[in-house]
Amino acid sequence: GLTDILHAVQVTYQKKQSRDRLKIRNHQTASEEALFPLCFMKDSIQNGGNRLFGTLIGGVLAVILFRLYLFVFPQGGHSLFLTVMLFIGIIALIQLCRTFWPGGVQPGGVVLCIVLFSTPVSTYVSYSLNRIFDTAVGVVVAVVVHWVTQKDKTMGFREEIRDFFDKLEH
Repeated sequence: GLTDILHAVQVTYQKKQSRDRLKIRNHQTASEEALFPLCFMKDSIQNGGNRLFGTLIGGVLAVILFRLYLFVFPQGGHSLFLTVMLFIGIIALIQLCRTFWPGGVQPGGVVLCIVLFSTPVSTYVSYSLNRIFDTAVGVVVAVVVHWVTQKDKTMGFREEIRDFFDKLEH
């Protein structure tokens, strides 16, 4: 119904924003971020948080590890050393996500791998920052659209947020 149409508009808008305003070459990113949280509101907040905090932790960790890698190999191109950096990064990612947001390991690992193995030396910082920003925009828009379209079918937004964080504390 109307919710499906609004979700389609949201995903299309996110994809257009990533291409036109953010100048991101990989247009898949914003659409993924908009699609990921499309579910019940409580799940939407959890899934969006997993994606957002995982990308944030993975992106910052990737920048730090890639910078260390460039101290050793300034021109890049040494995948064996990057594999060692990935191993260290995954351990750090798991520990950081356990501390800050347990569901963030998978999306953080994806960002970590992309930055370490697919991003040119000249763009690793901008790629990571764009990925974090793009994810944040996509998640916020997805949660807001979902909340607006579902607010009469669920309990109040404040109660859902409160219940969600109460569950995290226990």
